[in-house]
Amino acid sequence: MLNQLDTGDSNFDVACRWLKENEASWSSWLPERGKCFSQFGMYSERTETFLMQRNDSDSAITCRACPSGFYSSRLEDDQGITFICLPCGSGSFQASGAATLCNRCPVGAYQNETASLSCNRCPVGAYQDVEGGSLCKMCPPGTSTRLLGSVSISDCGCEAGSINIAKSGTFECVRCMSGLDCPFSSTLEDLKSGQSSNGPDFVPRIRKGYYTTLEEPLEVLQCRPESSCPGGAPGRCNKNLVGTLCAVCLEGETQTLTSSGCEECGAAVVGWLFVIPVVMGFLVVTYYFTNLEVVTQATPFKAGVMTSAIAVSAMQALALVGLMSVKWPTTFQGVSSNVQIVLLDLDGMGLSCLSGSDPLARYLMVVFIFPAGLIWIFMFWSFTLALAKCVKWRWFKPWKLHFTLNTAGLGMQLGYGTMAAVAMKPLMCYSHPNARQSLITYPNLFCGERAHSVLQVAGISFLTIFVVGFFVICSYAAYNMPRWCTSGQRERLQSFRFFMGNFRFDCYWFILIVLLRGFSFALAVVIGTNVPPAQTTLASLILTTYAILQS
Repeated sequence: MLNQLDTGDSNFDVACRWLKENEASWSSWLPERGKCFSQFGMYSERTETFLMQRNDSDSAITCRACPSGFYSSRLEDDQGITFICLPCGSGSFQASGAATLCNRCPVGAYQNETASLSCNRCPVGAYQDVEGGSLCKMCPPGTSTRLLGSVSISDCGCEAGSINIAKSGTFECVRCMSGLDCPFSSTLEDLKSGQSSNGPDFVPRIRKGYYTTLEEPLEVLQCRPESSCPGGAPGRCNKNLVGTLCAVCLEGETQTLTSSGCEECGAAVVGWLFVIPVVMGFLVVTYYFTNLEVVTQATPFKAGVMTSAIAVSAMQALALVGLMSVKWPTTFQGVSSNVQIVLLDLDGMGLSCLSGSDPLARYLMVVFIFPAGLIWIFMFWSFTLALAKCVKWRWFKPWKLHFTLNTAGLGMQLGYGTMAAVAMKPLMCYSHPNARQSLITYPNLFCGERAHSVLQVAGISFLTIFVVGFFVICSYAAYNMPRWCTSGQRERLQSFRFFMGNFRFDCYWFILIVLLRGFSFALAVVIGTNVPPAQTTLASLILTTYAILQS
């Protein structure tokens, strides 16, 4: 250009001439239209939008830094190289501006929209185990996650109230039965081991008062009494109790009256060797006290006998109430348990030391108590007759048949509620959470088994012969007693002295109401074994009706 100045032209003319002659040299010095650099993108000031390509008709193209949610991308076209702002795709985000790339969503998060500033955590019930996910993966059916943002399928677990019975790594959730507490992510392995990798709060446990076997840990059974089963892991029993439902003691041991544990049989066997002769002697003595000469005035002895009879009747009712499925207060339940002996529940007195732990043998031994008592009374009556023929003692008088019948009748009257309860025990089946049923008195004997059928035959036979039979005899006597009185059949009347022992002469028939009360109370327990409201309603109705009749 300096050599052009020698022409003598002005500087302006020289410059113009040079530009015209050297366009190839200076044209590259001019900025390209829409030329942007990294971190920026083409922007239309007219439409106020970022451009995806050069627009020849748009003269208001500038460059602006890419905003959050976008990144700067290189664009090469026929006009050269520039940069444009593109939105971050699904599964990625960009929180800052002027960025050259987008960040992928971390594990446990997702983003299903474009141009996002952040990612969302996976909701409960879903997880994401890879980066850059646009959607979370759902947990298998029946499972969920405990928190947001789960990062692995291992975070999925069965929902609370259900348990995973599949092997590790797979899922098969089933509902937990009543009596089994299943927190979130419960597994069958955790139930058996009593431990969980998630911590102690996630260990499934059997509740106190329930039991499952090691072979079938999900088949829940309800224990009676509740204190026999401490709960926790399957197969656990309390204080040396063993077997299904923790219902029996080890060989050579027996249950105690004071607790649900066991003790050695030695003292119990000695006790029975003492009790049996005492009871036999008591029955003999009872003959003489129940057949004393009748006097018109009440005596202290007679008052004591009546009080004892009322007490026995009350204890029978209290013991029957204890057999109900109703949840009574602890104090009342304890008192009721302590008087179960009046229903011949003799396990706490070491009966199993004599009969063994088999429920059938234990029940048959209890059923035989009343027949054995009657046999003993009539055997002693026969003995006194034979003895009277052999010896001629002036002071000795053989037993009379009608007095012997009266003694037996009084014993059956006092024990009528007990006989009814004993006879109906094979019919008292309560339901377990797994829909099986057990006898209330012998929980380890399941209803429907062969042994239960034998018990039912024995119980129904005892019910027919002794319970119903005794009521029929008493009804016959009550119907004929006026005729016996007028016809002077003194011995027949004396055979049923127990009719009038506690009642006015004009109300001798009320003994039938007393017998029906004891029978009906036991029947109420049978009818409503699995329906506690029905039991209490029937029992209340029976007591109310009895009170009305008594008044």
